[in-house]
Amino acid sequence: EDVAASDVVITMGCGDACPIFPGKRYEDWALEDPAGKGVDAVRPIRDRFTAGPQAGVCLHDVLERADFRCPVPAPLVAERLSVAGLPTDDAAEVAQWLTDVIRWPMPGVDGLAWRLDQIEPEQQVRELDFLLSAQAVDSRAVIDAVAREFPLDLRAGQARWSGFLRGFIDLVVHAQGRWWIIDWKSNRLGDGLAAYDPSHLIRSITDHAYALQWSLYALAVHRLLALRLPDYDPERHFGGVCYVYLRGVPDATGTVPPGHAVHAARPSADLLRRLDRLFQSRGQFCITRVGDLLQAAQVGAGAGRDQAADDDV
Repeated sequence: EDVAASDVVITMGCGDACPIFPGKRYEDWALEDPAGKGVDAVRPIRDRFTAGPQAGVCLHDVLERADFRCPVPAPLVAERLSVAGLPTDDAAEVAQWLTDVIRWPMPGVDGLAWRLDQIEPEQQVRELDFLLSAQAVDSRAVIDAVAREFPLDLRAGQARWSGFLRGFIDLVVHAQGRWWIIDWKSNRLGDGLAAYDPSHLIRSITDHAYALQWSLYALAVHRLLALRLPDYDPERHFGGVCYVYLRGVPDATGTVPPGHAVHAARPSADLLRRLDRLFQSRGQFCITRVGDLLQAAQVGAGAGRDQAADDDV
């Protein structure tokens, strides 16, 4: 019945051995015979690619250098793998995997998707370095402000600190008339695409307090846009954040439900203004990093976790 209602029938390796229904167009996607091969040889590259900070930095390096308008070149991947001290045997597969990533639809305005391979280079800022100056910032007030909108399992005392909060944003792009923050996450949540469904992404987001991270990123972009755009309005110009779990993006033949592999969030204008007030300061102080604010608080659900298997924390 399913075949009778279809226009195209895709066979996967069976070729002429498959039943033929008149009037249908057939496409045969050849599959390599896995007989005699070990488990690692037949696992998808997303699952078998090594985990850990070194691997995460390597994938970030490739995406920082790649021209999104073209397929990711295998020589670029091989070069970055070599620099990271990783084997280069899988360079072609990693290149195709990351090409799938830049072609993956990102959630946009009113449910309309956009893709990175459609964004011109002049509409992108990669590895945006920022400093947020602060004087006597109340860590608890910052965490409470973020927790009003997003899942955040952090606890902090009344510690106050002054300085510059430094961070790096993987990618900021202009699409659909708005500015979006993209953060690459190479964390291994498990084998198979099912490990990157929305429920697993929420757990990872909560365990690592990523909501605090993206809210600070959003504040940095909010301040930058306020300086650059004369008529800046966060409701009209700021799109939101997309946390892309690289290992969860399927290949071109894969089908997954909405919300898979990409966690999208949009800090409200009210939250951005509240954070802006909390980080107002005068004068100059010492430099700190985004991670220092996380270390100043105790992570609730993830406090006792072994982080060694995670690429990004």
